[in-house]
Amino acid sequence: MEQMDVVTAFLYGLIDKDVYVEYLTGCEHPKDKVYKLKKALYGLKQSPRLSYQTISKTLEALGFVRSIHDHSLFLNKIKETYTTLYVDNMKILGPNMEFIDLIKKQLAISYKMTDLGPSAMYPGMEIS
Repeated sequence: MEQMDVVTAFLYGLIDKDVYVEYLTGCEHPKDKVYKLKKALYGLKQSPRLSYQTISKTLEALGFVRSIHDHSLFLNKIKETYTTLYVDNMKILGPNMEFIDLIKKQLAISYKMTDLGPSAMYPGMEIS
């Protein structure tokens, strides 16, 4: 099982509704101006959902199907490969290491990723 971390995951989410922000007091900016966000940022309550939706679409484009029982689990039936997505952490498990490496490379094209290598732990269990 391989583990990946999506660096600054929340910043990849695409805003689905108009969100405006003001500059902090003390920062130089034109008076009476607000700024419309184009992408999510940390501290925005919808950032986790938007990030999840964006990364999910990428996984689906790579041939994975989201589980109807657990939306953090994705399956590629043809390659018998599973991926979990929890906030900014991904685990990839399957019998074909070449396919897993390909998925890792494809994800790294779309997102800044940290490859954490093999993982033997998952919340609530130890894998050997």
